[in-house]
Amino acid sequence: MLERQTDAVRDFLQAAVCDKIELKAPDRENEYRGKWVRPGAFSMYLPMIDHLPPGIEHAVPSIIVMPLTGEDEPKEGAVSMRLVLTIYEPGTREEGGAEAQEPAYMPDTTEGWRTLSNLIDNTRRALRNAAVVGGMEVLYPIKYGLFNPNEETPDYRPFYMGWIEISLRYGIQTAYDEEIRQFL
Repeated sequence: MLERQTDAVRDFLQAAVCDKIELKAPDRENEYRGKWVRPGAFSMYLPMIDHLPPGIEHAVPSIIVMPLTGEDEPKEGAVSMRLVLTIYEPGTREEGGAEAQEPAYMPDTTEGWRTLSNLIDNTRRALRNAAVVGGMEVLYPIKYGLFNPNEETPDYRPFYMGWIEISLRYGIQTAYDEEIRQFL
């Protein structure tokens, strides 16, 4: 059940957020420029580049859906999940001239947190507007923030990371379905 819940949130985020925007991804051919792509939504972990799902070209930008805790009552249950959002923002570069292979000027790329903040806002808005995701009710509060470089993550600029924590309520099934029964 946890697997289906996680995948349901992932599928919702892919359709409601990722498929509607484009963000920069590292360009393998020119590391000083970003390439505009649609972000990918993934369950639990960020896949290796050679294991990306069809239609997804880059692992970053992305939203990873990670289940945290769950609890069941007699008639309903709840699960909390952390969404880890990662973006790539190399900043604006000025070319060094017609023959230059590298930029002459590389400005500070500390403004990527603004792009990340917009992705967090768009994701929160999609969750609030849906109210129900994969048959589960979105509960409040929705918590969110940015990972602080050097405190929670290394400073990997031009990559920026943030998080959203959500809780979802669902009805309890009283009988095993066939998908679960095969593992018993």
